[in-house]
Amino acid sequence: MQNVKPNIVFVTTHDTGRWFGCYGRTTVVSPNIDSIAADGVLFENMFCASPVCSASRAAMMTGRYPQHNGMMLLLHQPWWWTLNEGEPHLANVLKDEGYFTRLFGFQHESEDPTEQLGFMEASKGPLGPAPKVAEEFADFMKNRPKGKPLYAQIGFWETHKPYNRDYEVREDSKGVEVPPYLNDTEEVRNDMAELQGAVGEVDKAVGMIRTAIQEAGIEDETIFIFTVDHGIEVPRAKWTCYDPGIEVAFIIRWPGGGVTGGKRKPQLLPNVDVQPTVLELAGIDIPENADGRSFAEILTTDSNDPKHSEIYGLFEDSSHRYVRTQKFKLIRNFSPKRPFEFPCDLTPKTKWEPYAFAELYDLEKDPNECVNVANDRSYEAVFADLNSKLFNWMQNTNDPLLKGPTPTPYYLQSIQAFRSDLKKA
Repeated sequence: MQNVKPNIVFVTTHDTGRWFGCYGRTTVVSPNIDSIAADGVLFENMFCASPVCSASRAAMMTGRYPQHNGMMLLLHQPWWWTLNEGEPHLANVLKDEGYFTRLFGFQHESEDPTEQLGFMEASKGPLGPAPKVAEEFADFMKNRPKGKPLYAQIGFWETHKPYNRDYEVREDSKGVEVPPYLNDTEEVRNDMAELQGAVGEVDKAVGMIRTAIQEAGIEDETIFIFTVDHGIEVPRAKWTCYDPGIEVAFIIRWPGGGVTGGKRKPQLLPNVDVQPTVLELAGIDIPENADGRSFAEILTTDSNDPKHSEIYGLFEDSSHRYVRTQKFKLIRNFSPKRPFEFPCDLTPKTKWEPYAFAELYDLEKDPNECVNVANDRSYEAVFADLNSKLFNWMQNTNDPLLKGPTPTPYYLQSIQAFRSDLKKA
């Protein structure tokens, strides 16, 4: 392990999946992110624990599944989920290990990032566009505290809709790519052009951050991570457990630690593994209650040995749970909400499948997940195996769905108020 702990710069953005040039999106202009991937390590098959912001980010930053860390859905109203007290957020762990922890821009894990998450300082005031957040980071780097390793968590609002929150964005100089699960309409093309423009703003900010690190003279001893919370915000992506909803980019570079070379890793990984990996790279013990496993050892080798035979996740708003392997995916539906039609418009119609309690997809034959083979007899063995694995995971995480519909924070507060008012009567 390193005698001097590395700096860590951890960059996240909203709702972008793998919509970058380095992930094969030929119409997306992202030269700065692509450049980091070309000299770092890019993971081709990382997926998130949940296709919504707070639940995914909390799992990634604590190394614990939503059922364990308490953040089952979204932090803000009308959901109001929160992290359980004492959850080991990455910033808290690093602060305890002597890091100076600083938040720039957006996070969605807590209403109080300094008290609960462990940031010693955090951005104040209205959240600006990505280049403004990057400019704040660059200014900080000129007079940063010395004598401690730095953990900087930098979050951008982009590419959350509306894309033109503070400025008009549109990028179609190389055309636009329409995902196969969307109808190729003018409305969809305009939406994708705005998404590509928002990605361009993120890319510009990433370039500014990298320049600030270089000018500070600490690039070699800095672990640079770029990732995303979940898939893009269109039907059959965000808010669903289909691959476009749970796929995430993950790129890491650390010249001083040998994490370079433009490697592309095919391993199937959950983003709950990220926190344990960062801690191992920094020479810090991984919390005993971590659900994730470190993949640090594959960063500097040519090994393609799998770390996981399957991964798991959930979307609590629709009471969905999933298990995914390299070849298959099983989604169990515990509510009557049904998958969207395929392909669909930006305002889709619902595809009703009576009693579609389970969706099984053969990802090799059907990568777009449009043919449910859960009732196909030729897949009986696959279905039984994945069904058993998913049940065991739900048991191991003490999933509340095994006991009945999950009580929401609103329900718990409301029933408490109801009982309190009865006592007053």
